[in-house]
Amino acid sequence: MQMVDCDSRTENRSTGRAYRTIKRRQCLLLLSVFALGLSVSLDSCKEPLPSYREPEQLFSGRIEGEYWLSDTEHSFRIYIYVTNIFDETLEGPASLKGSIELFFGRDPRIRKTFTLNSQNLISPRSYYPATGSLRIDPKQTLVFQAIWYFPANQVIDDSGRNLTGDTTTASFFSYVDDKTCKWRKLARPEDLVLEGNVNLFEKSAPVLVGPKVFPLCFVTNFVDVRICPRIITIPPCENYWPGNADL
Repeated sequence: MQMVDCDSRTENRSTGRAYRTIKRRQCLLLLSVFALGLSVSLDSCKEPLPSYREPEQLFSGRIEGEYWLSDTEHSFRIYIYVTNIFDETLEGPASLKGSIELFFGRDPRIRKTFTLNSQNLISPRSYYPATGSLRIDPKQTLVFQAIWYFPANQVIDDSGRNLTGDTTTASFFSYVDDKTCKWRKLARPEDLVLEGNVNLFEKSAPVLVGPKVFPLCFVTNFVDVRICPRIITIPPCENYWPGNADL
């Protein structure tokens, strides 16, 4: 397209006034086209951007249990796993607050609860305590742990009851003799229900986990393997339940 010099002072004497008229019309036409294009451009800038929609789900979670019986510790360990299933790295002020609740299927009134905070995070490389910020990459998993300790082999619930029994309280567990070891007793498996929640960021929704049923095969006490055979406490505790028909 040939550009028209609207400021040119050159004139052809033979054409005179007609030449000046043509130039003016061309300039007015170009200015009109430019103004129309600018108007369209400005109108397009006024169009509202599509509203931001928060992803329906950022995390997936699950809860697991582990019965622990050794010469140094008798306990039940609970783990919450939270995975970033979003396709981007998430970073911001951390919350790291939540709770875990356990109860027995046979008697839901018997409960044990735990409050979670940053001290329960056992995968701390993504958390920066100095700034209080958390960073979690896609497919990365954070792990929280709570431990129900059984000091002196006693199982104490939220009400203060000793579930193993004492001089004033009957045992919740039903025991059978261990035919391989006279120095310990075996409790019939009890369904322990695990559930909980944890909030990773201050502005994110809590991740709910459970309910998950864990067959707890409680053993009265630890006995060294040099004295008695090793006992399997991993469900379904098949070295003494349910394969042993005499139990």
